[in-house]
Amino acid sequence: MTRTKEVYFRDVVRSGITTLVGTLGTDAVTRSLETLLVKAKALSLSGLNSFIYTGSLLFPPNTLTGTVERDIVLISEVVGVKMGLGEPVFARPDVRDLENLITETRRGASMSGKSAVVHVHMAATSKEWIPIFESILESRDVPASRSF
Repeated sequence: MTRTKEVYFRDVVRSGITTLVGTLGTDAVTRSLETLLVKAKALSLSGLNSFIYTGSLLFPPNTLTGTVERDIVLISEVVGVKMGLGEPVFARPDVRDLENLITETRRGASMSGKSAVVHVHMAATSKEWIPIFESILESRDVPASRSF
């Protein structure tokens, strides 16, 4: 009942969408990165540009190869990582964990030639995380695209 419906090629095309990025949400038990990757490959074979984020709303991120960096470098469809903050069911990583995730993603992007993304799902009540991320990005000289 709480699962997002699977996307189908015909519905995507009817909507005029040509590029997709799939991601896992909270459910990393009955859904997996493996099935998400296979779905992205199938949509790409059908003519769409289809990519995925490794990870999910959980922390530390679940991955296909053992690390976010390896996923980005070794799997062409992986263009970033997703994580969640602020919901009662989400983990609460420390600042060092966040710094390491951002650095690992940046390193993977550099090695793969991709513009890899750290996609952070923030609950409406998680505004205390915004200055933490701004501080990390500033100290690591990482450009930020954001919408709060």
